[in-house]
Parts: sequence; C-alpha cells; structure tokens
Amino acid sequence: MDSNDKQQQQPVVALTYIDTSVFLAYLLGKDHDPRQYPIARDFFTALANNENQRRRGIISFLVVIEILAVLRGQKTKEFKLLKSLSSEVECTDYVINGAAKIYQKFILEALQIP
Repeated sequence: MDSNDKQQQQPVVALTYIDTSVFLAYLLGKDHDPRQYPIARDFFTALANNENQRRRGIISFLVVIEILAVLRGQKTKEFKLLKSLSSEVECTDYVINGAAKIYQKFILEALQIP
C-alpha cells in the first residue's frame, strides 16, 4: 500500500468555524435567547460527544475577545442591580468579575471540545 492509498482511506475532517453569536446563545442561556439557545446547546453537545467524527470546531482569537466584550456589555445592562451598588468602583468590579466568571466557564468548556 503506497502513501496515496493511506491518504484516500482517511476520512475528511471538516472544520466548523464557531461564530461569536453561537457561543453567546449558549453562554447567555435560554432566558436570553430562547430560540437560538437549544440550537447552540445541541451543536456543542454533538461536538463535545464527538457524535460526528468528521466535524471539528474551530475558534478564532477574535471570537474569544468578542465574547468577553459582549459579556461585559451584558453585565452593564443589569441596571437595577448596578443602581443598588454604592460606588462606581463597585459597579465596575461587578461588571468585570461577573463577565470573567462566565468567560472562565466558557474557556473551560471550549477547551473540552475537539
């Protein structure tokens, strides 16, 4: 068997670029986007379970940065809670730390995806 035969026997693996909006639909949950969340959840479940061995997810550095920026933006929309805090420093800490917690969860889960 020559090298051409070996190459022909290996399955083609498709790389699926995972956009920021797909991650956000999953991360922010069904309350935020009830229509897109189940689609994103099923997509990530299939990737994590390696149900389709011919597909792999790929994440760009830009997507990772965009996700953190959007998560911070989402935390700034929690007006009622932010108004209850006593200073701008507390508000800033709440936004940064809240987004960081979600972001860390995202990173840990993303690293487990093939």
